[in-house]
Amino acid sequence: AVEWSEQAVIRNSDIHGSPGISLTQSTGTLSGLNFHGDGGGVALEITGVRADRTTVSDSVVSNYDTSVILTGDEGDVENQPPLFTNNQFDSTIAFATHGFGFESRGDSLSGEITLGGEKSYIAEIWDPISFDSSAISIIGQASLVIGSTWTVQVLGDAGIPIIGAWLEVTVE
Repeated sequence: AVEWSEQAVIRNSDIHGSPGISLTQSTGTLSGLNFHGDGGGVALEITGVRADRTTVSDSVVSNYDTSVILTGDEGDVENQPPLFTNNQFDSTIAFATHGFGFESRGDSLSGEITLGGEKSYIAEIWDPISFDSSAISIIGQASLVIGSTWTVQVLGDAGIPIIGAWLEVTVE
C-alpha cells in the first residue's frame, strides 16, 4: 500500500493477491507490472488523486474480479485523472469508478466498465485494442467518451506532404 506519497515508482514486478497495489491520496508511475489474481478481488485500487498525474503503462492484469477501482473524494474531479496506456486488463470488470474518471489509451479491455457517483466527471477510452462497448454501466452524472485518433497526411502530385492543406472528413 502507498499512502500520501508523491510520485511512487513501481516497475517490472510480479504482483500477487488482492489488492495487488493500493494507492491512497498518492501519485505514481506504474509500468511493466504483471498482476496475478485468484479469480476474485482487485488488482489496482486508487483512492483519491493528487495534482500530479498517476500513470499505469505496459501492464497485464489476469484472473481478478476487477482490474482497477477508482474512488474519489470531494475535489478529486478538479485534478488530472489517472492515465492508462498499452495495458491488458482481463477481468470481470476492467474499470469501476466512483467520483473521478480515467484516461485509457491503447489498452486491451476485457470486462465491464462501470461509472458512478454523485459528481460530474468524464472517463475516456481512446484507441482501444479490444473493448466490448455493450459492457458499460453508467449511474449518476458520469460520462464516458470513446474514440479513435487519426493522423492524416495530404500528399501533393509528387508525393510530397502538403503543409497547411484543408480537407473535409465524413465518418459514417
